[in-house]
Parts: sequence; structure tokens; C-alpha cells
Amino acid sequence: MKKGIKVWIPIIAILLCLIAPAAKVQAATGKTSIAVSASTVNIGDTVTVTVKAVSDAGNSAYATMTLEYNPDVLEFSSCSATYGGGNGSISVSIDSFTVKFKAIAAGKSGITVTATDGVDFSTAEELSSMEGSSTNITVNNSAGGSNGGGTGNGGNTGTKLSADNSLKSLTISPGTLSPEFKGSTVNYTASVANKVTSVAVNAEVANEKATVESVTGNTNLAVGENVIKIVVKAENGTTATYAIKITRQAAETTTPAENEKPGNGEVETPPSELGTEEIFLKNGTYCIVKNIPEQVIPEDFSRMTVNYHGTEYPGLGFDNGMISLLYLVKADLSDPAGILAVYDETRDMVYPYTRLTNGSNYVIPLLAPVDTEIPDHYTNTEFFAENAETVSAYQLLGGDEWTKDFYLFYGMNKDGDETWYQYDALENTYQRAFNAFKSEEDTLKDEQYDYLNQKYLELKETYRRETEKAKNIIYIMIFVAAVLAVVVINVFVFYHKRRHEEEDFLEEELHLPTEPKRTKEKQTKKDVEVFDFNDED
Repeated sequence: MKKGIKVWIPIIAILLCLIAPAAKVQAATGKTSIAVSASTVNIGDTVTVTVKAVSDAGNSAYATMTLEYNPDVLEFSSCSATYGGGNGSISVSIDSFTVKFKAIAAGKSGITVTATDGVDFSTAEELSSMEGSSTNITVNNSAGGSNGGGTGNGGNTGTKLSADNSLKSLTISPGTLSPEFKGSTVNYTASVANKVTSVAVNAEVANEKATVESVTGNTNLAVGENVIKIVVKAENGTTATYAIKITRQAAETTTPAENEKPGNGEVETPPSELGTEEIFLKNGTYCIVKNIPEQVIPEDFSRMTVNYHGTEYPGLGFDNGMISLLYLVKADLSDPAGILAVYDETRDMVYPYTRLTNGSNYVIPLLAPVDTEIPDHYTNTEFFAENAETVSAYQLLGGDEWTKDFYLFYGMNKDGDETWYQYDALENTYQRAFNAFKSEEDTLKDEQYDYLNQKYLELKETYRRETEKAKNIIYIMIFVAAVLAVVVINVFVFYHKRRHEEEDFLEEELHLPTEPKRTKEKQTKKDVEVFDFNDED
């Protein structure tokens, strides 16, 4: 019996070794990462958040990710991928995406990302878990600025002191600021006549506990550029500096009227300041003006050089997006009022610049992207904007009285985001109209998303089948092991029983005497008695 057990033990051990490795199935894991364009911004600034998902091997991973933020501090602007949710939470299913936020209030917003259903692109392996990530974005008060060396709490540790170092209003006399004053904007320009050697600065703080620390550079103005600096100190000691770049004209320069609005002033343009190339617009022939007056520069535009048909001309560039402007005047100088025009380099077209406003927000109408697919039931038309300029737009063919006042146009907002808008000519209002028309790029993005989503579903189904297959193999191995164990035990029992039957048979046939079994102690004593060589007999 003992000999049979010794034979059985190694067999059982071998079977357990075969089962153990197969039963141990361990899946890979993944993680997310967050990158921000700036961890500290001011109210009104735009911040970009980039999120990526990778496997623990470093490969790109497809996952369902949810980004959470504080809607009281950050306002959602746009997302590079198809998303769901809003008001504090955005969900996407992709390997990476970017989100743009606008800072709307002072404070701190946590940016947290969680992820599920991760799949490694390279290995097609489903990830068992996805590690989240987080960061913070701090929004300063409306003007922001550097720390002016204050204690931050004025020595009173029990009271939270205000950090508001912004201005409520800012004016100079004589002169007009450009762009129009806004508390979150700290840089301005102005122009004065040659006879002006000093200007009065009137600065009013937004918070009654803030103070205007100093005003410098507003006297003894030199011909050309001068800089006026206004330093504002918050209650907690932090400071912000507003700067006015003021140009004192040369003696022969005529100063424009202070209240002159962009595009409406009568600017004397000498023929020598005109470009030689003619530009044809609907209402006449124009030439490019080589000297752009300061008072016609719109908000959020800065001077730059524009290459038009191989010649460099002074122009204007949008600070937040890719828009180039030229300043034009009638070629025959019959109309002294110049106009600003958008130069579309892709189409090599020039058309009047205009913008639609809504409170502090605005949209600059543009021509639709060249690859936009316009449905047949829409027609290209125009509507008049606020400044009587026409805007290229699209309208439903055969529209009834409910649709005749609505137009779809393409434009860029003050943050540089481009999309379609719907204009209501009856109420002179506009609103965003996402996915009004799709360009080839939008269609390609949708196709890419559908392709990735299909691949994800295929990988998920493949993983499910492989997992089921592995489980079935394990179950079969366990079943085979159990059958082998039963067979071995039965063989052992059968062999052991057969041997005893053979022994009993031999005893009966040969009539062998049976004697009781001797213990080991008795056998040893007998052996000693038999083989005792000291016995005298």
C-alpha cells in the first residue's frame, strides 16, 4: 500500500504544476496624463488642457475618459474630440484630446481625469484598469500682475485680504485709448498732437481697498513713442501695471479727432502713401494704404507685415487667431474714409472687415473653409452687419416667413475659435450653430472617430473571445486532470486488490501453512538467536 501511495504523489504533483500556470491570467494596466498651457492665468484668458491615455508599456491607449473641472472658475469653450456632458464634466472616447477653457472668475479649479475601458493600440489587449490624473489651474483677479512685495495678508492672519488690483476705468486727456478700456486688459496705445507734451491720467480702482500707487511717463512727452505706467496695488500687496504706449506726432502730422471710430474717420491720405496695385471691391477700386492710422486699429489687433502678391505692406494681425487685415482707400481718393479689409491668402481674396458684437463678446465673419460641403437646398447670399457692411452667408432655398430672417455664416470669436453661427436679421442677434455644414476635415474627423470606435469594438470582442477560450482550456485541463486522477486511483486499487487475490489463491492451492506475522522486535530476536556465533553448540 505504501509503495502505491509513493507512486501516486508525484503524479498528483505533475498535474498540479500543469494546472497552476494556466490558471494565472494577469492583464496589463494603463494610465492618463494631463498637460496645461498655463497653471496660472488671469480672468478672460484662455487655457488649453491636453489629456492622453497610455498603457503601462507606454503605448497609446483608447479609453473612455471623463474630465471634471470647476464651472464657477472655468468656462468650457471647445473640445478637439466628439464629447458629451457639460457644466463641470466632459466625457470622450479616444486616446488623446484637448479642451479649451476661458477663465471667468478668480479662484482655483481642479482638473481631474478618470478613465475606463482602456485598450492598448499596439497589442490589442484590454487594460484591466486605468489610473486617473489631476492638476490645478489658478485664476488671478481681473488684471493679475506680479507680487509687489506685500505680505499678502497685511499682517492680519485672521482675515483674507483682497487680491483685486484691477482698474474700474482708465482715461487720458487729451487722447483716446485703443483698444477700448477693459479691466482685464493692461496694455493700450494712444496718439496725441505734436503740441501736446503731457497728458492727464484718470484711473479709478475696481476695489475700494486697492490704491493707485503711481503714475509715471505722462509728462515731458518726446516726439515718437512714450510709455505711461499706472501701478495699482491690491489690499494684500500684489500689484498690477497698466501701460499706455502714447505716440506724440511730429510737427507736420495732423492729429485725428479723438472720438473718431475705426473706419468712419476722414483721414487725409496722400497719394504717395498708396500702393500701386489696385484691389476691386463691390463699391469701387481701392489701393492699400502704407500708413495705418492708430485710431482705426480694432480691439485685439496688432500691427504686422502682410505679404500681398509679393509686396510687403503694413497690416494688422488678430492677436488670438489667423486673420490678416489691410487698410484700403479709394484709388481716386474720392472718399477720404478708408476701410479695413480681410485678406484671405488661401483664396487670394480681399473683402471688407466687419464684426458682430454681443456685450463684451464679438464674432468676425469670414468666408467658409474652401472644403465646406454646402447642401443643395442652401444658397449663398448676404446680410447687412451692424456697420452696414455685407456678410457672406447661406440661407434655405424657398424658405417660409419663419426662416427668411435667418442666415448661417462662418466666423471667428474673440478667443480665436472658428465655427458656424446663425444670424437673426429681425432681432440683430447671433448664436453658435455647431455642425451646420461639414468640411472635408470635419468629415475626415468623423470617419477617423468611427474607424477608431469600430477598431475598439473589434479589439474588445477579440479580447472577450480569447478570454473565453482561455477559460475553456483551463476547465478542460481541470477535467482531464480529474479524470486522470480517478483512472490512476482505480488502477492502483485494482492492482493492489489483484495482488492480494493472487496471494490468497497460492496459499489455498499449495496448502502453505499460515503463521502469524511477527513483529520487527521478535524477528530481530530470532535472527540474533539463529546467527549467534558465540553459541558453544
